[in-house]
Amino acid sequence: MFKQYFKIILRNWKRNKVYTVINIVGLAIAFTATLLISNHVITEWTMDKFHSNAGSIYRVTEQDLESKEWESLTAYLIGPYAKQEIPGIVNYTRVVPFNSYGIRNNEEEEYIPIPKSLFIDENFFQIFDFPIIQGEIDSTVLNWGVVTRRYVQQHFCNQNPIGKTVFIKDLNSENDHGCAVRIVALIENLPANSSIQSDIFIDSRAISIDMLYWGFLSSYNYLQLTSTADIPVIERMIPEMIEKNNSYLKADEHRCQLQPLTDIYFHSNHLPSDSILRGQISLSLLLYGITLLVLFLALGNYMMIKTAQINKDITRMAIQKCFGADNRTIRHQLSLEIGIHTLCALLLSLILAYVLHPYIIEILSPEHPYAFHLSFQKLAGFLLLVFSTMFLTGLVLHLYPHRRLNRNGLKQAIQPVPRYKDIKKILTVVQITIFSALLFCAIVVSRQMNYMEHMDLGFNQENILYFYWPDKEFRYETLKQELLHHPAILNASNGIPLPCYEDADPVSLASQPEKTIKARIILGDADYIDTYQIHLREGRSLIKHNYPSDPKEFARLRPNYIREAIINQSLVKALQLDHPLETILNLWDREYPLKIVGVVDDFQYFPLYKYSEPAILMYEYPQISSTMIVHYQTGEYQNVYRYIREMFQEKFPNTAFKCEEYNFTELYGKDIAVVKLIILFALTAILIGGMGIFAFSIFMAESKTREVALRKVNGATEWQIMQLFNRQFLARVLLACFIGLPVAYYASREWLKGYAYKIEIHAGLFIFVFLTSILVVLAITIWQTRKAARQNPIDTLKTE
Repeated sequence: MFKQYFKIILRNWKRNKVYTVINIVGLAIAFTATLLISNHVITEWTMDKFHSNAGSIYRVTEQDLESKEWESLTAYLIGPYAKQEIPGIVNYTRVVPFNSYGIRNNEEEEYIPIPKSLFIDENFFQIFDFPIIQGEIDSTVLNWGVVTRRYVQQHFCNQNPIGKTVFIKDLNSENDHGCAVRIVALIENLPANSSIQSDIFIDSRAISIDMLYWGFLSSYNYLQLTSTADIPVIERMIPEMIEKNNSYLKADEHRCQLQPLTDIYFHSNHLPSDSILRGQISLSLLLYGITLLVLFLALGNYMMIKTAQINKDITRMAIQKCFGADNRTIRHQLSLEIGIHTLCALLLSLILAYVLHPYIIEILSPEHPYAFHLSFQKLAGFLLLVFSTMFLTGLVLHLYPHRRLNRNGLKQAIQPVPRYKDIKKILTVVQITIFSALLFCAIVVSRQMNYMEHMDLGFNQENILYFYWPDKEFRYETLKQELLHHPAILNASNGIPLPCYEDADPVSLASQPEKTIKARIILGDADYIDTYQIHLREGRSLIKHNYPSDPKEFARLRPNYIREAIINQSLVKALQLDHPLETILNLWDREYPLKIVGVVDDFQYFPLYKYSEPAILMYEYPQISSTMIVHYQTGEYQNVYRYIREMFQEKFPNTAFKCEEYNFTELYGKDIAVVKLIILFALTAILIGGMGIFAFSIFMAESKTREVALRKVNGATEWQIMQLFNRQFLARVLLACFIGLPVAYYASREWLKGYAYKIEIHAGLFIFVFLTSILVVLAITIWQTRKAARQNPIDTLKTE
């Protein structure tokens, strides 16, 4: 019996090659998108949940009650003291991140920067499930190291690393001469769903003893609690414990919160960027939602084409029933064909997913690329989704011929379906609705990112670079003069690069100390405004002061010294100053007075997610920053970069040179990923929907050959016949846009709420999307409609 089914299916495939290709390719594209996105989303949703005791591990976070700012890095000493003094804590471990360390295998090689240097305690592998597969950690060995298989492949050519010695060094420190690290253990590559990522873990005793200071926020403290531990009590006791061991840090000035390990990835937006992976749950849900839309679009496309084929084959099915075939026979035949389509599409999708994974993951997770790997659970979940959706699709497709063949008899079954019952037209509207909505969203997000990229920030971010200068003598005026010797360097300054994330501090008028507001302190020297080309509305720039070279001498003069400051327009308005120049401000308290010497226009020193706030530009001693900022002539980047690097390497040959520019991609990486994904999905929706509309236009042209011939015999022109066909599609585009564009507008408006500075969505965008949808649909259908209109009516009528 199945042999006969196969023959019928193969005959159908030969007779309808276009339909078959569109069916399989459309499903394969949708399955590929579903597999890639679901693989990534499931990786995010299972982040850190593979640890056997994940539910009892917490990270200590801290908030300064004055600034309201949260920190994920806390004091290095919290872990051991908390275990000893606070009940309910079973174990602890600490992870100290550094991005400035380099490593080499022997003393003849140069140091290679380690992207993520993680220094850990011995008990790190007791708390986290990163099993050691070779070797063991011996606490008697000072400065041990643990490496992954990937590290061994890259640096030891797959040789046994146990017992080998490597050398590490802080590349930002001229005084760090490096230390030897002995590799004592090998572990598997860390899973993709681990928020802690590194290929080498180093004994924390290899780093500076300065971390033993309670006020130095240097490490991630992870605590393992008992099942009966009272978390609020522990959170209250940690600040009390800190004050007990260091009276300088008062318990009522900050508070601690224990963050569950499984919440770190999705619920750390209130914390500054750190070395632990994090994601956005809204982006994850958006990805999965759009993926399901694309899958639904492909299934609708498949159903539309199959119902068109069923309409063509309904006569054959009716004849089969006349010769004794029952409903089960037709159902088995249809199910077998759907099953073969599904298997072919699945095989093609697995190949496409493997090939496309590196490109997609570069968009989704550029900071954490990982290899394509399908665990049994992921593959089972994907197959369950595919087979369940295809089962429902097959069920609907089976009911369609079943009702036609059994409801009104065979004679009525082969009659054309009434227009209002034609499921193909409904699915066509759904397809156009989806890709018009995605097109609208793609245009909005693209315009928003383009607006942000070219927005006037109030300062010059072009031809600006900044670099770290590890000069312990703080003689930056000499350095600036040396930089300005290069003819392409227009200006140089010492200060904090823009944009920045400076904390807000209390400031008040000296004449009204009770009236306090918050202002952001941006530290820069006398050339800061000229270097960034910030517009000075009134007053003057800061004066270049000749500070004493001895910090102790400056500390003696400091209490009686009134520092100069430049404020922005927002602070002028907040303080309600009619004549701001020469006004005295109190920063923090009355012992730190500031005199306003200039006022600048507001400039966007924050990323564009929020508005600029009141700000103060000032210069402080000891040196405020180890960063030099350089403004150079257009087209001279390579020469300027080479000049600075040579000067740096001459003075600091054993220190890494780091030079950076304003990096739009790094600032708004997640948003750029959203833009790319929306555009990619919009193109995918247009491709899948276009194939469906193309197949439907072929079917429509084939099913109306006699009608077209009769109209031409009665005097209709080709243009009139094409208008007749295209009018139907235009009506569907109008209905689809009427449904899809309001939904897309609402979604886009909600997305734009995340930005302080955003575009306006004008009525012209609705018109543009509507006209574009019409052009896309006509471009797809006009070939078939014109082909049908140009056929010779005599040839058609002879064969009908």
